[in-house]
Order: sequence, then C-alpha cells, then structure tokens
Amino acid sequence: MSRFADRAAAALDAQYAEFGDGAIYTPPGGGAGVACTVIRDREDREIGMRGAAMQSGVVEVRRSELAAPAKGGSFAMTVGGETLTVIDDPHTPEDDPERLIWRMTVSAS
Repeated sequence: MSRFADRAAAALDAQYAEFGDGAIYTPPGGGAGVACTVIRDREDREIGMRGAAMQSGVVEVRRSELAAPAKGGSFAMTVGGETLTVIDDPHTPEDDPERLIWRMTVSAS
C-alpha cells in the first residue's frame, strides 16, 4: 500500500473501533460464518419491494475483514441478536478511492 493508503486504513480502523458493532457474516446459502465489525447507518428507510414496504438500512464493512459479501448474505449482530440480510449487490462507495470498504443495503429479519 502507499503511504496515503496506510494512513487511510489506520484512520478507518480507529473509526471501526469506536463506532463498529460485532457481527458474524454468513454467505447466501449458508456456510462458515466470518466474524467482522460493521458500521450501521441507523436511519431506517422504507423501501418498496414487489408491492410491499420494508425497513432497510446501510451497513459498511472493511474489505480487510470480509473479502466478498454478496446479495442474500446475512449479518448476525453479536449484541442484540438482530439479523440483517443483504438486499442489494455490495459496492465500494465513490468516496472510497482506496477501496477499503464494502457498502450494502440490508433489511432486518
């Protein structure tokens, strides 16, 4: 990594240490879970899906912890027991030129 990328990763690590929540990610269809730390956008959004409204939110996870999250995967939160299901394809946000995080929309199930 470049010096800038190293500094960006260190800043991101500090952000996740302060604001992150522990979770276990399970890929679509099951398989071995992966422990990770996520940052949740706690603003609930109501979205329409096939004629039904549902609550959704946004989750970000570091690529260094989770190589390839996928639509249909889920995050079991270690505190509170809530399960969040990924409802869109994970992507790297435009404001992350170093490609350090995944961002995805999730719904509580």
